[in-house]
Amino acid sequence: MVKQLEEERARLESSLNAETKLKLDLFGALGEARREVAVRDGVVKKQEEELEELRGQLQFILVRSEE
Repeated sequence: MVKQLEEERARLESSLNAETKLKLDLFGALGEARREVAVRDGVVKKQEEELEELRGQLQFILVRSEE
């Protein structure tokens, strides 16, 4: 009986360790994904700003060409 309990305890500890490692790996991957999204958001924001600037320049050129 004691041996069975010890074996069950060892199995549960091993399972818990594996689960903990998996969770750490998942949280690490989540952090990396969040960093990548943040970088891409920055790139998109910069491109949107550049696009707005180009639109403004185009509008200026169009107004000037109509004069």
